[in-house]
Amino acid sequence: MTERKDKLVCELEEHKHGEKCYESEWTCTEPSDDVKAFLRAVKAIPEEITAENVEEAEVKIAEAIEAYQHLGGAEKANASVVRAYDVILAAKIAVEAAKNEAPEETPETVLPEDAVVIDPAVLVEYTGGELPGDGQIFPMDCAPYIKGGRTYVPVRFLGEILGYEVGWDGQFQTAVLLDRDELAARYDKPVAVHMGLTAFPRAHLKYAHPLTLDEVAADHRRTRFVMCHFGNPFLESAAAVVEKNPNVAADLSGLLEGRVDIDRYFQEQAGYAGLLTTWLTAIGQWDDVLYGTDWPIVNLEEYIRFVQRLMPERHWEKGFFQNANRIYGLGL
Repeated sequence: MTERKDKLVCELEEHKHGEKCYESEWTCTEPSDDVKAFLRAVKAIPEEITAENVEEAEVKIAEAIEAYQHLGGAEKANASVVRAYDVILAAKIAVEAAKNEAPEETPETVLPEDAVVIDPAVLVEYTGGELPGDGQIFPMDCAPYIKGGRTYVPVRFLGEILGYEVGWDGQFQTAVLLDRDELAARYDKPVAVHMGLTAFPRAHLKYAHPLTLDEVAADHRRTRFVMCHFGNPFLESAAAVVEKNPNVAADLSGLLEGRVDIDRYFQEQAGYAGLLTTWLTAIGQWDDVLYGTDWPIVNLEEYIRFVQRLMPERHWEKGFFQNANRIYGLGL
């Protein structure tokens, strides 16, 4: 520990003056053994996660989460712990991305003895009229064949043309075609989608922009969507998407991080807070705005007061309870 201007600064993590740290008000003190163990566990997570080290990364993430469970409430609110937890969240996203990049194991195709193998080029162009992609060329990764007067094509080839997500159930040795939006609509469940800035630097923000959700919502009118984080910082676009699409709501989660002096925040961040209230008020869609936190990166009591400052008091009951109860079908 070193002393600077009558402030104790932790050598484990450098903090800004005025930032709450550990158990002191504005002074950084020696972290507990549990905090040290958690930060060490987070640092052990690979910085770059690929298909080659994804299994190792999953183990390290699990160990970090286990260490996090041993922390107390005050320790979880510490700035260093909050930032470290963001690393875990980003690493989990990277793990999913690495899994998607990894080549899937597919069963070997065994052709019947009397099958006639034909050139894939014969079938890769179709003009069915009713099918999506009419007249386009789609490559095949293996040749189709004819048996008993019927032409057999790979399930993945046809499924992806039709817009389905295609997977393989190893337990039952069966191909699975899934339309997630149709599934959500059938069971009347909303799809919550992260929108806006992300902590993962390799992510492409164009896919997290509210206008991307607009396209999906317009094409799937029977499916309800919840835009997480009100698309922050793309507030103008987020407001337009919610106002235009009756099947899109938005939550106000993840707009703060760590411990925050709310009065001071609204003074220092008056411009940003003004933009939030301006667009929320402009569209007036209070039946479609939900309270959310992104806990544990925020203090719940402080975040409630933060959202109350954004939302007119007459709409608090809707924003803090009724809307979520209705949209998520909680039945409370």
